Amino acid sequence: TECLDVAIDSYAKKDVEKAKSIEPIEAEVDRLQKKYRELHIKRLYDGTCNAYAGAIFLDLLSNLERIGDHSTNIAESVIENS
Repeated sequence: TECLDVAIDSYAKKDVEKAKSIEPIEAEVDRLQKKYRELHIKRLYDGTCNAYAGAIFLDLLSNLERIGDHSTNIAESVIENS
């Protein structure tokens, strides 16, 4: 939620510098999402995770990544409108 907190704060304060700080945070969110997805697929393949829990985990990863994307959109709006 750091990404979302920064986005909301930058929007509320119209802080362009804070909005620009979201890019590296979003890059880290994307990197971690890819890493955990790959590790999860390995667990499914190895049989250490069941399909039901796996589906929930993948949904969670996707939703967290989407929050990062929406945060980036908010930050871009702050930058473009300032």
